Amino acid sequence: MKDESNNLKPPSRWKPLSEIEARQRNTVWPDTLKNGALVDAFLWKGSPDATHTQRIGIAFFGLLFLSPAVLLVRFGCFEPGPALLKTLMFLLALPWLVIGGKLLRNALRH
Repeated sequence: MKDESNNLKPPSRWKPLSEIEARQRNTVWPDTLKNGALVDAFLWKGSPDATHTQRIGIAFFGLLFLSPAVLLVRFGCFEPGPALLKTLMFLLALPWLVIGGKLLRNALRH
C-alpha cells in the first residue's frame, strides 16, 4: 500500500488563501480608508486621464448637487416676496452651486 499523505491536494475549485485575501482587500478597514481618499481626491481635484465612464459619473454627481440650487434659486429668487427671503434663498443655494460647478468642471476637464 502506498503512502498517499504527501499527494493530498485541495480540489481545483478551492482558491488559494492569498487570492481570497486579495479580493477582500478593498472591504477591510485600512484599504477602505485609502480607497475613500483616492475617490475624494479624484472628485475634488479631477484627473486629466479619467475614463469616459468616470467623467460621466462625476457629471451626474455634479448635476445632483446643482438640482437643489436650481430649485432654491427658482422658487426663492424669482417669486414675489420680501427681498430678505430672496437673499436668504440665494445664500442657501450658493454652496450647492459651488460644489456642483466644481464637480462639473472636473468632469469636463481634459
